[in-house]
Amino acid sequence: ASLARYQFSQDLRSDAISTIDKIKGITPDHKLLKQLLSLKDITGKDRNKLQQARLLSRAGRYQESKELYLYLFEHGFPTPKLKYEYITVLAQDPQKWSLAHKKFRSLTKEYPSTPRYEVALAKHRLEKDPNHVTSLRVLRKYASSAIVAGEVESVWLRALSNMPISDKTAMRYNY
Repeated sequence: ASLARYQFSQDLRSDAISTIDKIKGITPDHKLLKQLLSLKDITGKDRNKLQQARLLSRAGRYQESKELYLYLFEHGFPTPKLKYEYITVLAQDPQKWSLAHKKFRSLTKEYPSTPRYEVALAKHRLEKDPNHVTSLRVLRKYASSAIVAGEVESVWLRALSNMPISDKTAMRYNY
């Protein structure tokens, strides 16, 4: 299964499909087979549906986007990146804050020390509590990371703007 995911990530679709066919032939009940088939579909016949889910999210139509993600990945998300995309869509709905929080925490536990996921969790927490100490530490940890520095800055400035004005806030600006 890992080989097929790797092949898809390297745009080796025909090799990945061959790997999936081998898995089907050897163990047709493999627990990840349906996820791999959904990965095959979104690189082929369902490519436009995934693009539509992403565009719906960007357009602020989160419920429709969420439904399309769930349709495409009814057997689970085949990659962490796709799981992250879905959770990010969930997080846009204030009524799904707790569910998104749980899923972000699960993602960071499954893939520890992954800057993008840790910063996403910190961002999510800071939306509710701009003084969340653990989240502020995460931002500081990744402030100079080339991978997420722009996102860290954006999250940090948003958290600061949500803090009540006080001496403590002034200290945070120098953090």
